[in-house]
Amino acid sequence: MQQPLSFKITGYLLAPCEWLRVGAYKLLGKRYLYRLGDHRVVGVEELSTRQQLFCLLFPLVVGMLAALTLAFAWVFSFMMGHYPRRLPDYLWVAPLWHHTLHLAWILLLTYTLLFSFYDLLSAFHLWRQQLRSV
Repeated sequence: MQQPLSFKITGYLLAPCEWLRVGAYKLLGKRYLYRLGDHRVVGVEELSTRQQLFCLLFPLVVGMLAALTLAFAWVFSFMMGHYPRRLPDYLWVAPLWHHTLHLAWILLLTYTLLFSFYDLLSAFHLWRQQLRSV
């Protein structure tokens, strides 16, 4: 049976986050199953709680660091370029690359937070279960 098109499209939208999760599995040296378009990386081996938390939160941390790096570059270039602080003046004076940099860090931050929301909830529940068992 073929999967609906909307299911596959959301799988492709999730792909960068899942590639980062694949990287987390590789950093841990654990085996996994993943094909492009799938919604989740499936671990073949058993993971400890810390390893599960690492794999869940790795895309969020990397995405946030990348977005904050772009934001810092935008703020730094804004200050060094002496662009006007008022929005209408800034829109007319600043070059296109500066607008693109601003849009890039906002979109990256939005993407990261949107697609890592359930991972953050899962990590919180996993952490609570670990605290209860101690």
